[in-house]
Amino acid sequence: MPDTRFDLAIVGAGMVGVCLALDAVDAGLRTVLIDQQPPGQGASAAAMGHLVVLDSDAEEMALCSLGLRRWREYGDLKRAQWQNAGTLWIAVDDAEQAPLLARQQAFAALGLHSEWLDPQSLAEAEPGLREGLAGALRVSGDALIYPPGALLDLLERIPTSLLTLRIGSPAIEIDDHSLTLADGSAISAGQRAICAGLHSTRLLPGLPLLPRKGQLAITDRGQSTVRHALVEAGYVATTQSGVGVACNLQPRPGGQLLIGASREAREDQKINQPLLGQMLSRAIEFYPSLAQMPLIRCWSGIRPSTADGHPFIGRWPRLERTFVAAGHEGLGITTAPATSQLLLQQILDPALPNHARFDPARVLQ
Repeated sequence: MPDTRFDLAIVGAGMVGVCLALDAVDAGLRTVLIDQQPPGQGASAAAMGHLVVLDSDAEEMALCSLGLRRWREYGDLKRAQWQNAGTLWIAVDDAEQAPLLARQQAFAALGLHSEWLDPQSLAEAEPGLREGLAGALRVSGDALIYPPGALLDLLERIPTSLLTLRIGSPAIEIDDHSLTLADGSAISAGQRAICAGLHSTRLLPGLPLLPRKGQLAITDRGQSTVRHALVEAGYVATTQSGVGVACNLQPRPGGQLLIGASREAREDQKINQPLLGQMLSRAIEFYPSLAQMPLIRCWSGIRPSTADGHPFIGRWPRLERTFVAAGHEGLGITTAPATSQLLLQQILDPALPNHARFDPARVLQ
């Protein structure tokens, strides 16, 4: 017989799933969190952990801003290694400066502080950057975290009296009444939320998620004096390209430097050596001394993406009492607490409609 104890079953114990479990239990819902792997071992474990506000459109900017605000409301997360580093969006030339100044205005309208640094101010802020850059937009409210540690901190906050973990046997089938796990057990819950990244498509046929493989590298300790997250202005354009690299450097505790970013439409975890080389070369163009820093590890991860660049957040119209949160691309960590809030509002209020921009039904004919 199906287990009928639960008000909410969450498939996927990544950052979105854990944030939703925390909010659901805070709301008094008896919750089960289901995953094949231990919490945080999927895309969340491979993420850079840049809590950043992007502004491709108003909806994305608002989602990022809400996510960052909720991250700060969580307070002290001991294993998150929180750094109030801020972000420097670096313009190579005058052509890249104009969009950044427009971004500054958009941020100001949302109450987010940013400031333009001319070449001299940029050199003073980050002396290791190469000469000849046009300047940078400094967004002081952005932050850096270590996602696996943050996820475990959040999970420990959830009272076990209302949360059940089902780890080791993935959900393989869903219908209007229950979830079936690979071990043959069935779980029945008043509501179901599918937050399983690319694996969400196995349970929800017709949900068009796209793999966006990325690679990362990290230096040895004591190598870096970088103070900010350093991101080239052209980074955003690579998020929807087929194959691309962009400079994205982030300081980590102990003088390590985390290096990204690359993108390719692949789902395998194998390191693409030529693309990794291009990514490192691009980073060295901006930060020349990186060429002398020894690397201790390289790895890859898969960002679940969508064709239009907007995540799916809301009711899945083909099944009763079923919700989905997936397809956040590189913003899954930043927006996880915001996604959780939007989804829980709908779970608690059946009359609340999907947000039009994030509506999963937009891809169904």
